[in-house]
Amino acid sequence: MNAITVIILYCVGIVIMFQQSDYKLVHNHAEVVSYNKMYMAYLRLMNVKPNRTYRAYTVYFHLLRDLDGNDFKLRVMLEAILNNVPKLKIAQFDLKVCWILNAKSFGTERILEASNLTACPVKRGYYGIENFNINDGGLPPNIPPGKYRLSLTFLDETTSILQLYAFIDIVYAVQH
Repeated sequence: MNAITVIILYCVGIVIMFQQSDYKLVHNHAEVVSYNKMYMAYLRLMNVKPNRTYRAYTVYFHLLRDLDGNDFKLRVMLEAILNNVPKLKIAQFDLKVCWILNAKSFGTERILEASNLTACPVKRGYYGIENFNINDGGLPPNIPPGKYRLSLTFLDETTSILQLYAFIDIVYAVQH
């Protein structure tokens, strides 16, 4: 193995194993921007509050096609909101959905626990994910506090299947 390969593997390992307690995410709401009716016959996203202090999302959908693990991708974009308008792109990257689910990073193990999804490839059928939110302990450290829009676009190769926006606040955790 050459030095570049070792550095890349090390960086990937750091990304998967982020652990921080400096800040927490406040989930404001999420909304569906669009979905492809060739892939999904039905989609319902609800912002729920199962108890007084916990906000979550519940999603139900009917998938019309099988999604292959190699071509099923997630495009993530984080934008800072200034004066109630998303203005500054902080990060954008693509991930293979099956890789995320199998690596159990970014709180995806909670998706599998809260849903009837199984391992990849994702087969067509009816699915539900109940009372899910992002695990803030698994995100990278040193993100500045503020208001953000998280754009999640699910792709089959280059075809958009679903685009969601989640509006979040990043606040410093209270240290006791």
